[in-house]
Amino acid sequence: MHKLNIKADSINATKEDIDNIAEALADSDVTVFNSKILNKFESLLSNFLSKDEVVKNITMPNCTSAIFVALQLIDLQENDEVIVPNLTHASAILPVIHIHGCKIKVCDFQENSCDLNLNHLKSLITLRTKVLIVSYLHGFPFNLEKIKEICEEHNIKIIEDSAQGLGVKIGKKFAGTIGDYGCFSFGANKLLRTGEGGALVYKNEKDFDIINQYRHVGEIWKKSGLSTVSSNLTYRDILEHGFDYIKKGFNFRFNPINIALGIRCLENLNTIIQDRQYKLSLYQEILRDVQGIRLINDSIIKTAPISAWFLIDPELYEINKLIIKAIELGIPIGKFKYPTVTETKGFKKYIININDEFIHSNYVKKNSIFLPLYENIKIEDVKAIGENIKEILVNFELITFNEKLLDENIKYFNGFFLK
Repeated sequence: MHKLNIKADSINATKEDIDNIAEALADSDVTVFNSKILNKFESLLSNFLSKDEVVKNITMPNCTSAIFVALQLIDLQENDEVIVPNLTHASAILPVIHIHGCKIKVCDFQENSCDLNLNHLKSLITLRTKVLIVSYLHGFPFNLEKIKEICEEHNIKIIEDSAQGLGVKIGKKFAGTIGDYGCFSFGANKLLRTGEGGALVYKNEKDFDIINQYRHVGEIWKKSGLSTVSSNLTYRDILEHGFDYIKKGFNFRFNPINIALGIRCLENLNTIIQDRQYKLSLYQEILRDVQGIRLINDSIIKTAPISAWFLIDPELYEINKLIIKAIELGIPIGKFKYPTVTETKGFKKYIININDEFIHSNYVKKNSIFLPLYENIKIEDVKAIGENIKEILVNFELITFNEKLLDENIKYFNGFFLK
């Protein structure tokens, strides 16, 4: 067991990326209006998500804005109910609480899994249940096909929070294309990185113009009633009739320069995913025979892993000591930092079933660790990290832990990993 020199995660811009950005600047392609870069990116994303059909999608500033707009498209009314998973990021819940009078119900996981508990899900459904938001975590699949069967039976819309799910396979389909709406993030620590950015996948052609109204302050052509982003009329129309503004709309415009950074990555996304899957399989092989640690889901071929997500047995290991020892050895490592939905102070008053038990999602939250798979991690780094984690666990009772490290200032944190 020895200290490692592992590179931190970063956006590794290539000459091609810089050329794409320079081209956008040279063309003054810096707004959502008639953007060639956004159109190209949306076409590439559609092609990645399906080779058999056009996947309608629109770039957004982030996944949160995409979820917000998806909820608006469903047109929820006061006292309508939205079911959400107990373990997800606050950004998937905030759009719900901004809908006046909307109620939240929270669903637990299956034991030792990121699958939703189907019996609990069924018990939450009433005539007022209109939407289920599901969340992919760290690029791992879950039981969405069975969930969809239940939702179709009760006419419940599904919004896929795919902020961490781009490239995940559910059956033969990709995350974000299975429900009624798919919402993606291209943040700086995701698989596809544009610094900031996202996309909304939709199926109903009528949604296209409404989404664009939300993107640009509710602005429409007075004559046609269509968004000024999604349509271009005549000089007469603008001179004699001008614009109008509908009652709902936000400034969800997005800078194409950010998206230009993601063009090359999107074109090579399958290779990026395969590389991460291989690294994940190496961790699995090294740690396979160690007692008290296992992958949250071992269907590696279905993953598009942001990290290597392992469950730790709390009867055998104290997770914070494991993490401190890993940091001491120079290993980037993570755990769930944010509270569950039912633990979040700002959400409690909106949750109808706050007194339900959430044993399994609470367990997963408390006993998960994440090991790095990002592009800066070499194969030999993965092997060294895996072997060091193995040695820590095998000799856990004998190893000394530098608890003073707990009180030191954080030297590196990228949202997922401490180092």
